[in-house]
Amino acid sequence: MAEMVKSFRNLFNIISKNIVVILVATVLCMVISYSIRTLVMKDTYNSTTALLVTRNEERNNNIGYGDVQADTALITTYKDIALQKSVLNQVSKQMINSEENWTSGRVYDAINVTSNKGSQVFRITAKAASPNEAQRLASVFAEVAKNKVEKSLDVDNIKIISKADKNTQSTLPNKKILLLAGAMVGLVIGIGIGYIKSVLAEG
Repeated sequence: MAEMVKSFRNLFNIISKNIVVILVATVLCMVISYSIRTLVMKDTYNSTTALLVTRNEERNNNIGYGDVQADTALITTYKDIALQKSVLNQVSKQMINSEENWTSGRVYDAINVTSNKGSQVFRITAKAASPNEAQRLASVFAEVAKNKVEKSLDVDNIKIISKADKNTQSTLPNKKILLLAGAMVGLVIGIGIGYIKSVLAEG
């Protein structure tokens, strides 16, 4: 216990004697972190649209637990079909006059198809370098995927229940996390410099 108290006391002395150095190092690292975020890292924006798997009209009057389970199980199949090469190629063609070069590979990397367990809704999230581009990609992909699934399985039970949103707040990189990381690095560097100075002074 005495050793721990002594260690804390030594740390406090180092910080108090080198507070200016520590503050300068912290601010400098935060500025560097923000500069990297602004000049090097590109903003990424997301847009999400939602689709609902419904049932055929003749089944509507006799809905059972097994029907719901079957519908939710089909979502996995729908998701697999939606990410087929033919869908990606079609989306790539429709996105030809865009801000970005949307190859089928880039479309695949930019799209995320998700659903909650037991839900008949699945969501398509697209990421791009601008809000408009993300919104357009999500909308185009949802429409192409919907048509492909319905044609492949000879069904007509998918509805787009939420149009792609336009999110003007970038999701990556996270400015707050980068600034916090910069501050922590600066703090460690500042304390390290203070410790080295104290050791050299004692020597």
